[in-house]
Amino acid sequence: MRAFLGLSLPAAMRACLDTLQDALRRQGVLGKWTDPAGAHLTVLFLGEQAPANLDRLSRQLPPALTAVNPFTLQADALGTFGRPARVLYLGLTGTGLGEYAHLTQVVRAAASAAGLAWPGYGRKQDPVPHLTLARFRGAREARTWRRVEGLAPQERTSPDRGADREMRGCAAVFRQLHLFESVLRPIGPEHRLLQSFSFGKGREAPRQV
Repeated sequence: MRAFLGLSLPAAMRACLDTLQDALRRQGVLGKWTDPAGAHLTVLFLGEQAPANLDRLSRQLPPALTAVNPFTLQADALGTFGRPARVLYLGLTGTGLGEYAHLTQVVRAAASAAGLAWPGYGRKQDPVPHLTLARFRGAREARTWRRVEGLAPQERTSPDRGADREMRGCAAVFRQLHLFESVLRPIGPEHRLLQSFSFGKGREAPRQV
C-alpha cells in the first residue's frame, strides 16, 4: 500500500489555491495543475508499506502526538523545486513554523520506532511546508514560469499582490494528522483517508475511516 502522513486543508484554503492557480494560468504559466479539492500538506511520504507496518505506526502515533500543539500556517511566496524546475509550489509560513518542524520530527521518530523505512530514510531533511500548485512537463513549461518570475513585483502574481490580494488572509489552523493511502490513477493520484490523529494531550482516540 502506497501511503503518506499529511495535513488536510480547510475549504477556505483550498479556495485560495484555486484563485492563485487561475491567476497564474491567466499570466501564461503552463503545467499539470493539481486539483485544490485534493490538496494536502505532506508531513512524511511513506512509500509502499505493508498493512502490518501501518498498524504498528497507528499505535505509535497517538502517544507521540500528545507532544504536538495545534498550529497556524499561512500563504507565503511561490517557489520551485528542481533544476530545471519540475514543481511549482506555494510556500507556507507563520507562527506555526516551529511547531510544524517539531511535528515532522515526532512523526519520523514514531515511524522509525514502528520499524518503518521510507524514501529518504536516514537522511536529514529540513522541513519546508509547501503546497504543490503544478508540475512542469519539460523545459518549455518551466520557462513559462520563469517569465512570470522575472516580472517586477507589482506585476507578478504572489499571495499579497495584484489579483491575489485575498491570499493575504489565506491561513489554516492544523489540529490533526491524517494517514492516507495514495492510489495512482491515469488522471492522477487518488488519496483515501485511512485514519486521523489529534494533536495535544486533550486528543480524541484515533479515528478509523
